[in-house]
Amino acid sequence: MTEPVEELQEGVLRARSDRVITSTVSGELYEDNRDTEDDYASLCQKLYELLEDIKACDAQLCLFVAATSSYRHDTTLRPFPPMFLKNGEKDIEALTSSLKSLPTLSILKRDLRLGKLELDLELLTLIVWVLDGGNSKLKLKSLSDEASRSIASLRKFENHPHPHYIFEVNTNASSRWNVKVEGSKTLWAFHGSRLDNFYSILNYGLQQHLNKTGLFGEGIYLCEDLGVCLSYSSQGLGWSGSSLGTNVSCVVLTQVLDHPSVKLYSEDRARGSVEGSVGGRVPDKYVLVRNNELAHIRYLLMYKHTAPASGVAGASQSVNNNPIATFISNNKIVVLHLAYILLLAFIGLSNSVWFQRWLRTRGWVND
Repeated sequence: MTEPVEELQEGVLRARSDRVITSTVSGELYEDNRDTEDDYASLCQKLYELLEDIKACDAQLCLFVAATSSYRHDTTLRPFPPMFLKNGEKDIEALTSSLKSLPTLSILKRDLRLGKLELDLELLTLIVWVLDGGNSKLKLKSLSDEASRSIASLRKFENHPHPHYIFEVNTNASSRWNVKVEGSKTLWAFHGSRLDNFYSILNYGLQQHLNKTGLFGEGIYLCEDLGVCLSYSSQGLGWSGSSLGTNVSCVVLTQVLDHPSVKLYSEDRARGSVEGSVGGRVPDKYVLVRNNELAHIRYLLMYKHTAPASGVAGASQSVNNNPIATFISNNKIVVLHLAYILLLAFIGLSNSVWFQRWLRTRGWVND
């Protein structure tokens, strides 16, 4: 930390002394008084401390924005920020609107350092809540190059694209997990999913009941082959202000306790047999976890597919706010199906006697 607490607070209060502070947070109206200024200064100090690992904060905010922008936000945006619950209802419209005025994190940190932060109290409260980990105390941590190489050595990356960023994942369940696996045999496997799912996945962990029943029965599907999981990790639009790139994809590296109920390919046929499987034994390199308590996410692998955002770009300048682009990016399969249906309809129409007669009356086809 380069700025003392007192200097940062004084700078923030000085910058806001002539402004009227009004914002609705958790249904309460904040007025221009000393208590509100103290709250604002306290939040600024907290945000400045959180931004010490600005790359990890950037990634965490990127996943939150992706979940917020998803058409499936009722399921992807969990936990939901409590300051945007209005009379028990989720005000997603106010949430997305508020995020549009968020500058880049480097600008936020600079303004905090200079005591010039001019951020709405509601938005400031939201950003601190997200970066502080919300209900699960989710925190991403940047790794050194040496630590990243060490993680990569857990599984061979040579035949697959190496992630651009690797972050350590910690929640309020991480300490309990570390105690549980101490001295126990564990294995490592990957899990891929859509970008907008990862905010919820990292907060709550991989949950068996949230996975569709697959070919080999119920459970959490993991794979020791990174390439397989990359095929399930479709790229999506994150946050326009991100320095990591606006179009990214993710895979998580999960530590699994080697327990008999964890199904995997083995010479012991019973170890790979799953009740209710229609595909037979679990194939080589696949891992099927049928108990949520036996797997814990340890690292997030992030791949960027576009150049980083410019330093002054705000969320309002992003394609992320283009509803058509967002829908197409998040629903490629649906769009392909619609295109296929339209193609079949066109073929059927072109073969119609009525349509052929209509074209002849217009002189567009010859008899």
